[in-house]
Amino acid sequence: MPQNIVFHLGLHKTATTTLQLDLFPRLSEAHYIGRQFPADPQRPIDQVIDALTCTDPIYFDAESVRARLEACSDPGKLNLVSHELLSGPLWAGIGQHGLDHRSAILQNIKACCPDARILLVLRRQDRWAKSVYRQYVVAGGVERSTALFEGERPIFPMNRFRYAPYVSALKELFPRGVMVLFFEQFMREREAFLGQLGDFLETPIPDVPLRAKNSANVGPTGMHLSRFLNHFFRGRINSAAPIPAIPRRSKGRWQREGLVSLLHKAWPESSAGTALSAMDARVFDGVLTRCRDDNRELATALGVDLSPYGYY
Repeated sequence: MPQNIVFHLGLHKTATTTLQLDLFPRLSEAHYIGRQFPADPQRPIDQVIDALTCTDPIYFDAESVRARLEACSDPGKLNLVSHELLSGPLWAGIGQHGLDHRSAILQNIKACCPDARILLVLRRQDRWAKSVYRQYVVAGGVERSTALFEGERPIFPMNRFRYAPYVSALKELFPRGVMVLFFEQFMREREAFLGQLGDFLETPIPDVPLRAKNSANVGPTGMHLSRFLNHFFRGRINSAAPIPAIPRRSKGRWQREGLVSLLHKAWPESSAGTALSAMDARVFDGVLTRCRDDNRELATALGVDLSPYGYY
């Protein structure tokens, strides 16, 4: 078993891809064995991630996964595993209301690497909800934001926004160390963010340009058009649509991509809409409102002040 290993769990939409592409592979005193692009089911680390995130703990073979992980580890360095699926799949709630698999994933990581340390980046809930919803539509979703985040049975489990219990569970399972950072700090106070990251990983941080890669903001009209098109064109989460996804070559391999995904990639930055519809703004603000007390609990547990970032 790797003796010095850190699992970076994401979250999704918290500059994870930027860290995976631009920073982690350049850490001189760390061995990066996390997500690579494009994914390859034959690559050992991709097999490890698949086993950790897609296996019920009842059937999880910790010894087999540990052996695969050891095969791609460096015993003389910190081994850094990074994949946002380790914080749970975004769309588990489609057809399985309330389920997000995070507890099972943590049990699997614990069984495989009981002495692991954990790195987690969080994002203010209203802005995270906005980003998650945009990704849902790009992936083929047809529902309004109200269906994802409101009502008694929202598609996206509301507990995903309650960070305090999740962080508490991480600390209990992984007593060797849990570092929680914040996307807002990455955007506003980059030097402080990287300083804390370097201290936790015990490795110097190279001076490399880092820029969060944001999806195109197509505005309310673009989002409405995207949902309409998703009724007809297949995407990652709407395989029942009548018109197949478009084959294209990306990152060295052929794959199919939905029309809406291509539309968002091609949307001109200069004409990108910035406003939200009144309904979406109300929905996203409501997510944050329901989380303010939980955010105060989180801030107390971590000994940090989140008020400058608007968490409460």
